Amino acid sequence: MYSISYSYVNCLQRNSLGNFKTFTSEIGITDAMLYYLDGVYNNGHNPNENYARELYELFTLGEGNNYTEEDIVETARALSGYVERGELGCEQVTFDPEKHDTDSKTILGQTGNWGYDDVINILFEQRPAEIAGFICKKLYEFFVHPDSNDNAGNAQVIISGMADTFIANDFEIAPVLSQLFKSQHFFDDEAIGVIIKSPYDFYFNILKESSFSYDDTVLASLINYSGLLSQRMFDPFDVAGWQRNRSWINTNFMIGRWLTIETIMEEFFNSDDEQFRAFGLSLVSVNEGNASNPDVIARAIIDFILPKGLLNDSEYNKAYVIFRSDVQEQYYEGGSTPSWSLQTSMEGPTQVYLLLQYLARQPEFQLK
Repeated sequence: MYSISYSYVNCLQRNSLGNFKTFTSEIGITDAMLYYLDGVYNNGHNPNENYARELYELFTLGEGNNYTEEDIVETARALSGYVERGELGCEQVTFDPEKHDTDSKTILGQTGNWGYDDVINILFEQRPAEIAGFICKKLYEFFVHPDSNDNAGNAQVIISGMADTFIANDFEIAPVLSQLFKSQHFFDDEAIGVIIKSPYDFYFNILKESSFSYDDTVLASLINYSGLLSQRMFDPFDVAGWQRNRSWINTNFMIGRWLTIETIMEEFFNSDDEQFRAFGLSLVSVNEGNASNPDVIARAIIDFILPKGLLNDSEYNKAYVIFRSDVQEQYYEGGSTPSWSLQTSMEGPTQVYLLLQYLARQPEFQLK
C-alpha cells in the first residue's frame, strides 16, 4: 500500500533543474519523506536516525564519505520536531517545538543549538566538495554511463569538471547538466547505447519516439506493465531505489518485456494502422524517392529506434526481410517507376508494424 502526495511531486518538479541545496532542504520535510523515513517519529525525547543517516549516505555525501556515526546521531536531534499526522504521508506538516531537541549539538565539527535549517547550512558549508562529487557522479552515471569506474579515463575528468561547476554556481543543477549535455563526451560512441532501459524507459520511449496516439487506458496499461516488471512508480523496493541496468534483465523480465511490447504494438496497430505508415514516412525523404525503397525505409526505422543500430550487415539484412514481408519482389522493382511505395501500398502499415515487432525483441532494443 502506498500513496503519493501533491506536495512531494510538486517538490520534485520544481527543484529538478533548480538549486540542489534548496531541493535538499525542502524534500526532508515533505509529508511523504517524513512518513517514508520515519521523520514523524523523530523527537527530542527519542531521536529517530533514519532520515539523518540517509541524508548523508544516500542523498548528499555517499556512504561513509567524511561523516561519522556521531554526526548522524546529532543531526537526528537537530531534525526533530516535525509532525505529519496521516498514515499515508499525505497530511499537513507542522513543527511541534515540544518535540524538538533544544540542547547543544555538534554536527560536522560545528557546535550549537542547531535546528533543521542549520543542518542544511552546515552540511553545504562544510562538505561542498563531497556533495558535488557525489551528486555529479550520480548525474553522469544516469545520463552517460552506468559505471563511471569502468569508464574511468574520461569519466573522472568529466565528473570533476561538473563538480567544479556545481560549486561555482552555488549548487544550481541546470548549469551542470548544460555542461554535460553540450560536451563532446556526451556524444561519444562509448556513451551511446550503454544503459539498459528501465521498464518505464522501455514502454514510454517507444510511445514518445513513435508519436502513436494514446489515451488514459493506454497509459494505465504501460504503468501496469512497468509494475509487473518490478518498477512501480514512487514505490522502489527500498530506500536506495531501483538499482537499474543489469537488475532489469533476467529470464522472466525479458519474456515479460517481449510479450507486453508485442501486445502494446498490436493495440496501436488495431486502433489506427495508418499511424505506422506515417511513422515510417516521417523518417525518410519522400521527395527523393526513398518512400519506394524498402531497405532505405527499414534502415531509417532501425537506426531511429535502436541507439546503435543493429550489430552488422547480416542483422540488417534479416530486418530488411522482415520489413519486405510477403510483398513479392517484382513490386519493389521497375526502374524509375517501382510499383511499391510506402505512401500508397496497402501493405505499408503492416510492414512497419512487423518490423517494429521484430526490433522490439532484439537485444539492442533494451538499450538507450
